[in-house]
Amino acid sequence: MIIKNNFKYYVEQLLLTLIPILIFNIGLPHLLPILKVVGSTVFLLILVIAMAALATGKRGFIQVIRLISIVNFLVVLAMFLTFYISSFLVLTDAIGFENFLGYFSKIITSFSLAYSIELASALSLTASQLMVFVSAAALLLFGIGMLIKKVLNKNG
Repeated sequence: MIIKNNFKYYVEQLLLTLIPILIFNIGLPHLLPILKVVGSTVFLLILVIAMAALATGKRGFIQVIRLISIVNFLVVLAMFLTFYISSFLVLTDAIGFENFLGYFSKIITSFSLAYSIELASALSLTASQLMVFVSAAALLLFGIGMLIKKVLNKNG
């Protein structure tokens, strides 16, 4: 018994595995290196087991691995959001919410690169880290959108 949409399963499994790897290695800069290596190894192991499950074609095994992948993705997403929400709270506590909004309003009203660099330095992010953060957020939103679409298609 083989799943009909093998390509869709591969893409979904790759997204559910590669996004946590990116979050662990790039999105959580203060995580200990050993935890990054262990986390990445676990994620890749889940990917290998998922591909083996697809090769065997056992539907129950595939569903269990898929559920493990989704739970793993959500746990890493929760860690990511907790880290950046707490960082935002520390930032607003340190410079004040009004100053933060002042930086933000300058960027929005002028669309100037100089103000963007000023905000990045206030947030202690380099331009490459800021680009990675925005890219990771876009990938996360895309993945969440695909999961929501899939759930809605099943229910409706």
